[in-house]
Amino acid sequence: MKLFSRKTLVLVAALALFMAGSSAFAENTPFDDSPKSVGFKFVLGEPAQLVGLSYQQWFGKIGLETSMHLHYEETKNYIFSDTLVAEANIGIQYQIFKTVHNERISSSLFVFADAGAITAGSHKDSGEPGSGADKTLSFKTDALISLGIGYEIVLFDHFSIPEKVGYMARFPSSNGGLNLFFSSGIMYRF
Repeated sequence: MKLFSRKTLVLVAALALFMAGSSAFAENTPFDDSPKSVGFKFVLGEPAQLVGLSYQQWFGKIGLETSMHLHYEETKNYIFSDTLVAEANIGIQYQIFKTVHNERISSSLFVFADAGAITAGSHKDSGEPGSGADKTLSFKTDALISLGIGYEIVLFDHFSIPEKVGYMARFPSSNGGLNLFFSSGIMYRF
């Protein structure tokens, strides 16, 4: 029994050669000319939707990134608590492929591993407003580790849109385990 047809193998080989050739003979990309970037990012996933700042720098095929994200939810009901979630992490990235599509657009495909910490603080009134009842303030910190794949598109050599999809492990959280997350943003390369 034939697993792949000859046409399929020729097509896959041609595509692989095209991708290798375009990468090997490509001119400098914005990742080479402007290896640093700074900007805003957001994260969708557990435990909260976070917004924050990020800094990234490429050293050839290796990239380093650090970010800080925050989320604050204020409740008007005195029974429920106000919550602040802060996350800080540092990550390493390995560039699998980069190319220049035309003079205005280039892109990069990479894998990443991040490590960091997330702290959730909550404030809760334990009685009726104005009753003089005690207020409770509590914090909980967990470690984070995430792995995944990312794609970054650069427009006009300086404006980039990085996108990351991966799994995040949070521990020793009681609701730990692996959670799928998505991250994107707008960065300026310099």
